[in-house]
Formats: sequence, structure tokens, C-alpha cells
Amino acid sequence: MLQNPVTLKPGLYTTLTDPTSGCTATATTLVELCCFTKAGTMDTVLVTLCREKPFAVPHAGDQKLEPNDRLRFVLFSNPKKMWTSVLARSDTALFAFLPGVTQFDSIYYVVAIAGDSLGSADSVNVADPCYSVSKRAAVRWVRKPTVWQTEPETTVCRAGCVNLGFEMTGAPTVNGQRSTVNVSTWDLK
Repeated sequence: MLQNPVTLKPGLYTTLTDPTSGCTATATTLVELCCFTKAGTMDTVLVTLCREKPFAVPHAGDQKLEPNDRLRFVLFSNPKKMWTSVLARSDTALFAFLPGVTQFDSIYYVVAIAGDSLGSADSVNVADPCYSVSKRAAVRWVRKPTVWQTEPETTVCRAGCVNLGFEMTGAPTVNGQRSTVNVSTWDLK
């Protein structure tokens, strides 16, 4: 039994004991870090949103937190350099389009992070030995498509045809399919 308990870091420790019988014994002990903290699971399928619509990142709610831990969500732009490309942090998985910061047709990423709380609004201690980061979710905002009719021919004769033109802006496809416009024809008599 230890008279003065100490906090040990993970590693291999060797102890030497000298009982009163005059014999000595050596024992080696491996100390491992056992962490309970887990940031939880994020859905990693790309989410595509129309216009500046806010979104809630699919998080399974399976986080595990110790009493001093905090769960946060981070929106960032560079998957290789998360901390240098942070755009927003939140206590919930809800993020909005940030005009002037986020752009249409770019992919952004969200992770859940968990670790010791530093007490301030955006603070999870990334130096916490039990700090946890989830796999990243991906999101992309696209412009809402618009369609308008271009100037038609001005003269239409009986039993004639007219060419109607349409122009589009925004995403050229819907759910991976080419967008089409259905046009009705009228028989002029």
C-alpha cells in the first residue's frame, strides 16, 4: 500500500522492495491511460443544402463525457489543417451559412470534440490526455436554381411553332440527375 499516493503518467515502472527478511524483489508494472471520454459518432455522408439554409449535422448522441468534460462541434474548411481553418464552434450540431465566410459549392467539415472544459464559451482543452475528436461530417451549400424564359419570337402564325428558350442558374443537377424542363405545346387554330 502506498503511503503517499502519486499520479503516474502512462509508462513502464519498476519498483524494488526490501522486506525485513533481507530478500529483495523487483516488480515491473505497466501503467496505461484509460480514457472514458468519447466525442461520439458523426454521419460522414456529404450533406448538400440549398441556399443559406442552416443545418444540424447528424450526430448519433453517443458521446461519453467525464464530469469535467464538454462536448463541442467545430465547422472548418481544410480537412488537413482543422485548427487553422476553424470557421465556427457551437454547443449544438446546428450551423448556418456564414455570408462572407462560407461560399456556395465548397465543401466544409464538422467534427464533434470532447475533453476537459476550460470554462469559457469555446473551450475544450485539446491538451487533455483524454481529448477526443469524431470522424468528420461534410457539408456543401449550393445556390437555389432559378429558371426564366428568354425572349421568344414575337410572331406566331396559325399552325406554326415558336422556339422558347430557358436559362438556368444554380446547381445544374438535382440528386445527380440532369435537370429538365417540361414544355407544353399548343395547337394554334
